[in-house]
Amino acid sequence: TAEIFRRVRRDGQPKDAATVMSAIESGSTKELAGGLFNRLQEATELFKPELRQIPQWMSQVRPPLLGTLMTGSGSAYFGLSQSRAEAQAVAEELTRLGQGIVRVLTCGP
Repeated sequence: TAEIFRRVRRDGQPKDAATVMSAIESGSTKELAGGLFNRLQEATELFKPELRQIPQWMSQVRPPLLGTLMTGSGSAYFGLSQSRAEAQAVAEELTRLGQGIVRVLTCGP
């Protein structure tokens, strides 16, 4: 993790969390997906280029995910779906393709 923090680019403006906060308040998964951001993802994927395949695989599943993101400095990736049924279908496809341990979780009400 220390190496990732050394590699992270700190240029540009800080991201405003207003979009994410608004999405959480309104319960809009689609809006939340549009606000996903992890400044560590680029540095981690440059450090371990094989990790770039994961979001590529996740972007090709059907039904399509609304958004995907790496957690922190790379312990996991997650995707947002419109419904639990869609998330389950995506999890089954990624599992069938041998893409690691895939779980379906629900957050919120």
